[in-house]
Amino acid sequence: MRGRNGKPTGQKVFIFPNKYEKGRANVGIFNWDGHATVEVDLGNILEKGQNYVVYNCLDIKQLIEKSAPALNKTYDGAPVAFPMRRDKISPDFDAYLFWLRKNLILHHYTG
Repeated sequence: MRGRNGKPTGQKVFIFPNKYEKGRANVGIFNWDGHATVEVDLGNILEKGQNYVVYNCLDIKQLIEKSAPALNKTYDGAPVAFPMRRDKISPDFDAYLFWLRKNLILHHYTG
């Protein structure tokens, strides 16, 4: 296998649109080079001007309502820089939940 220390090099992005809810997707990123951000082309699931939020799955401890989004932006057509945690649990991989902001209805946690 090519790479360093038995690992591949480069980056690989997977986008899985939710077939039941338009405007929702799961994004998986392999980041073998250890970059702080990885550029992701969201052009197949977004149109210019749409508002979206992205959560890193490692940041969701209990309820998504209590989690801060990794990204909360308006799509301008350019690739989006996803911040990579490079966590000790999974230093080469991050998984994200993606929603159009209009589809994300959070029930405010009051407890």
